Amino acid sequence: MTKFLIDTNSIVEAKDFFYAFDLCPGFWNSLRRHHESGEVFSIDRVKSELTEGNDILVRWAKMMPKSFFVPSGTADVATEYATIIQWVQANYQRQEAVSSFAAKADGWLIAYAKVHAFTIVSEEKQASKQGNADMATKTTTKTNRKAKPAAAAPTTKATKKTASVAKHSAKNSKRASKGNMGTPHF
Repeated sequence: MTKFLIDTNSIVEAKDFFYAFDLCPGFWNSLRRHHESGEVFSIDRVKSELTEGNDILVRWAKMMPKSFFVPSGTADVATEYATIIQWVQANYQRQEAVSSFAAKADGWLIAYAKVHAFTIVSEEKQASKQGNADMATKTTTKTNRKAKPAAAAPTTKATKKTASVAKHSAKNSKRASKGNMGTPHF
C-alpha cells in the first residue's frame, strides 16, 4: 500500500480555496478515514506550522489523532535531512532562500518521505530559476508534475492522491448539501 505524507500548504490551500470546513466536511472526514486505514499522514513539524495560526486549522490539527503527525526527529531522518540541506546549500547561491527552506518543515517532510518510502502530497509550484531553494527542491515532490531540477536533487515519488481524496470529498459534499454529512469529525 502506498503511504502519503501531506505538506502544510496542501492542508492550508484545501481550507482556503476548495474544501472549506463548512462547505466540504467530507474532505476532512476523508483525510481522517484515509489516516485510520494507514494511508495518509503528515509530520510533527507540519503540525507545528499549522498550530502557529489562529484559525480552524489549529483546532483541526490538535484534534487529529496523534498518530497522524509522525515524529520527524529520528536519527535516520535527521541524517537524510542533513543530506538535503547540503544539496540545497551547494546548489543555491541566495542564502535567504536556503535559510527559508531550512526554517520550514519542507526539508524534514522530504527526508521523512525518503527514509520511510512515503509519497509527498504538496501544492507547491515550480519557481523561476532565480535560485529559490524552497521551490526547486519541492519540484521533485509534486503531486501533479514529474519535473525535476537540473541538478540531481534528493527525490521522492510524486502522486495524484489529492485527486482521489477530492473525488471522495466531492461525493460527500453533495451529500452534505442535502443535510446527510454534518460537520467534520474532529
